[in-house]
Amino acid sequence: MKKLLSITLAMFLFISYGGVGNAAEIFQDNGDTSDYTNNSNEEYILDEDNLYTDELVIQPYVLPAILAPAASILVSYIAKHGLKKAVGNWSKSIVSSMIRSIPAVTKAAAKDLGYTEVRGQFSHGAKIFEAGKKAKGPKYISVDKDGHNGGTWKGASTIKDLGNKKTRSGTYDEELNRIGD
Repeated sequence: MKKLLSITLAMFLFISYGGVGNAAEIFQDNGDTSDYTNNSNEEYILDEDNLYTDELVIQPYVLPAILAPAASILVSYIAKHGLKKAVGNWSKSIVSSMIRSIPAVTKAAAKDLGYTEVRGQFSHGAKIFEAGKKAKGPKYISVDKDGHNGGTWKGASTIKDLGNKKTRSGTYDEELNRIGD
């Protein structure tokens, strides 16, 4: 399973950057990747988040249909074996990234942690989950969309408190271990 997920992620990155044709052109002369032209005289600019062309922006973090099978594998694995084993089987970064970006994985992970979805409630566009009886963590959690300090979840004692960094109880990893804010 780990091999399948790794291959799928590699294919995703390969396709998001335009495949073999673009890779060969990017690195052909002098290794300059900041600005180059291909046969159609289209200009490409690569920054740290996106690949820009004259006509479109390719965002490597947008999840294409190719990762849908990997998401369903992870959801079923979490349901069957638990989140802790999923993190052990794959890596923390893969599981965390998929929790933050795929709603089905988010819901499966929250359920495994003992949380249920609060219908119609969102924090910064992310669904909010409420602690059940077996939950060991804050009363409310939501996906940490930016994840700038490695966080997967943000937690708080009230739904309103999730919206502000000053009122949250903290930032948590995929298994709800508190990490630095």
